[in-house]
Amino acid sequence: MEFFDRLAVKYFWKFGTRLFNVLIVVLLVFNGILALLAYKVHSYLLVVAYLFDGGTEIHGTTGPAILLYLTALANIFVLAMHLMTRIYRTDSY
Repeated sequence: MEFFDRLAVKYFWKFGTRLFNVLIVVLLVFNGILALLAYKVHSYLLVVAYLFDGGTEIHGTTGPAILLYLTALANIFVLAMHLMTRIYRTDSY
């Protein structure tokens, strides 16, 4: 009975590991899309907001776009390093 218990634990452990790897890849894709969006927003100089009272507000997009872009790149780097260490580790399950 002990053999079957270990077999079930190993099977579900591998399934959980694969599921976690897929989740990391999905997060990598999401952060890639976010980096492209931040790059696109950086090309706009100003964003004009029209208020209900008839006024306007003008905001620059350079600062937030650069911050968002650097954050997305940092997330991509950390997630890619974590995924590579999970894939290339040599210990057994």
